[in-house]
Amino acid sequence: MRLFNVLGLLVSFVIGQGTFFLVSSFILSKGEFSLVANVGLSLTSFTLCVQLIDFGGGTFLTRLVVRVRQRKVSQSRANAIFSALVVVRLTVLMAIAGSALIALRAGWMTQFAVISLLAFLPCTLPWCFNKIGLVDAHGWQGFSGLISCPPWLVSGAYMLLVPYHWSTAWLATGLGLSYGSGLIVGQMLQLLATHRASTKLELLSFNKRDLAYVFKQSGAIVVSWLPGQITNRVQMGLAAGVLPATEAGSFVYSRNILNASNSFSLLVRRLEFPGAIRKLSNRMPFCQLIKVALAVHSKSIYTAVIIAGAFALFGLAAPVMFKGTALENIGQALRILLPFAPLVIVPALSGAIAQTMHSIGRVSTMVPVNYVAVGAGLAFSAFYVGSLGVNALVLGSYITNIVQLAGSIYCLYLISGK
Repeated sequence: MRLFNVLGLLVSFVIGQGTFFLVSSFILSKGEFSLVANVGLSLTSFTLCVQLIDFGGGTFLTRLVVRVRQRKVSQSRANAIFSALVVVRLTVLMAIAGSALIALRAGWMTQFAVISLLAFLPCTLPWCFNKIGLVDAHGWQGFSGLISCPPWLVSGAYMLLVPYHWSTAWLATGLGLSYGSGLIVGQMLQLLATHRASTKLELLSFNKRDLAYVFKQSGAIVVSWLPGQITNRVQMGLAAGVLPATEAGSFVYSRNILNASNSFSLLVRRLEFPGAIRKLSNRMPFCQLIKVALAVHSKSIYTAVIIAGAFALFGLAAPVMFKGTALENIGQALRILLPFAPLVIVPALSGAIAQTMHSIGRVSTMVPVNYVAVGAGLAFSAFYVGSLGVNALVLGSYITNIVQLAGSIYCLYLISGK
C-alpha cells in the first residue's frame, strides 16, 4: 500500500501539474506572455477557491476519522461535525461568489481572471460535500492524489485545442468550465473510494456546539495556511498588473512551477500525516519534539532538496540551451527558477513544523507568525516592484518564508514540554 501511495502521488503530480506546465510552455513558445500570465492567475485562483471551500477538511477530517478509529470520538459525533462542516463550506462558496462579482465591478483582478472564476464557481458545489480526509485517514493517499488530476487534464486539453483568437470572455469562460468539470469528475472518483471505507462520514443533524467546533478547529487550519496562499496570488496579481507582459508571463510561469513543487512536497507530507498524529505530542521536550518532527517528515524534506537542486540546474542551463531556438521564450522564463530554488526547501521545513502543530491540535499558535511573515513580504514586494521588478517579488518571498520558519520553530518551543 505504501508503494501504491507513493506512485499515486507521483503520477498525480506528473499528470496534473505536468500537464499544466506543458500547456503553459506551449503557449509561451508562441510568444503569448500575456495569455500565460492570465491563465496562470486564473488557475491559481481556482485552486485557492477549492482550498477555501474545503475549509481545512483535508487535515481536519483526517484527524477526526483517525480519532474515530481509535475510539476517541463516536461515529455519531463525527457525522454531526462533518455535517456542520458542509454547511460552513456552502457559506464560504456563496461568499466567494459575491466577492468575485464585486471584484469584476471594482477591477481588482484582470477581466480574464474574474470571468473564468465566475464560470468555475458553480462547478464547486459538489466539492462542498467532499470527504478527502476520509481517504487519507484510511491510508489511501495515493488514490487521493489521483483524484486531483482530472481538473488539470481537462483544462490542459482545453488550452491546447482552443483557438487563441477567441475573445477574452470566451477563452476565460471555457477555462473556468473545463477546470470545474474536471473537479466534478475527481469528486465522483472520491465517492467511489469512500464508498468502500470501513469508517463512514454521513450527513446528520448537528447543533451549535458542532458548528462552533468546526469554526474553532477547522477554521484555525484555514487561518494558518491562508497567508501563504494569499502571498502567491497577490504576487501574481502584482506581476500581471505592474510588470511588462514579458516579465509578468515569465514570473507567473516560474512561480507556478514553484507552487507545483511545493504542492508535491505537501502531497508527500500527507503520506506522513497519520504517522505524525500517532508519534508527536506536546508533552515531549522541545529538542526531542523537533527531532521527531523532522524524522517523521524526512521524506517531504528530502523531496524538497531534490527539487531545489533541479531548479538550480534548469535555472542555469535552460537560458543557454534554448537560446536561438523555438524554445527561447521558455528559457527566458525558466531563468527565474535559479533564485527560487531555496524557496522549495524553506517551506518544506516550516511545513513540517506546521503539520506538527496540526498533529497535536495547536495550529492556532502559528497564526500571528504567518500573518506577520506574509505582511512583511508583501509590503516589500508591493513597495519595490515598480523599481526592482521581478527581483522585488523574489526577495519578498524570501522575507516571508524566512520569518515564517523562524517563527514556527519558536511556536513549537512554546507549546513543547520545554
